Amino acid sequence: MRDVMVGTIAQGYYGSMRAGVDAAVAAGKLDEDAQEALILGALDLAGQMDGARKVTPQQLRLLLSFSKALGLLPAAGR
Repeated sequence: MRDVMVGTIAQGYYGSMRAGVDAAVAAGKLDEDAQEALILGALDLAGQMDGARKVTPQQLRLLLSFSKALGLLPAAGR
């Protein structure tokens, strides 16, 4: 598990978001065409966060909101 986490951190926000979107599309859990605007918004924000000197709490909350809206988070309570 640690190797997976370290690899994800090394990818940065954009790489992690792109990997999550790709995996959800491949699994049939996300319709890339229907959710295009949300996906593009999330990827744009993630790219901005990768380039920022410091990530703000607002950016983190917004990225979390994008992730929730796209269904990229595991169900709560598991």
